[in-house]
Amino acid sequence: MRIKLSIPLSLAEIARASGAISHTKKENPLIEYICTDTRELYSRDLFIALKGKSFDGENFLAMAKNIGAYTMSTRCESDIRVSATDIALITLASAYKRKLPLREIIAITGSNGKTTTRELLDALFS
Repeated sequence: MRIKLSIPLSLAEIARASGAISHTKKENPLIEYICTDTRELYSRDLFIALKGKSFDGENFLAMAKNIGAYTMSTRCESDIRVSATDIALITLASAYKRKLPLREIIAITGSNGKTTTRELLDALFS
């Protein structure tokens, strides 16, 4: 999944908000997209290496680096190192939500149609 941030965050802000163990980049680029799937990843995105039942995102860190993306994982070679990427993502989402202007929140859940529904609502509310 690739998510566009309506308010871009610097890599250092993301590191602080996610409870990072370390942040290795001296530069502080603005991140506009967060991605958890290297098939949707572009240069300058932040790739968060989540572990699932079928895949371990940490196996795709080299691919993400080759694309030119910044990385968050539990490994030392990541730009942002965390103790657990799933917890870091939840912590980051919570901090990001507090940064957004006051507005209604819509949660879309389920097994099918989430992306289509999200894109339709995004187009409708734009």
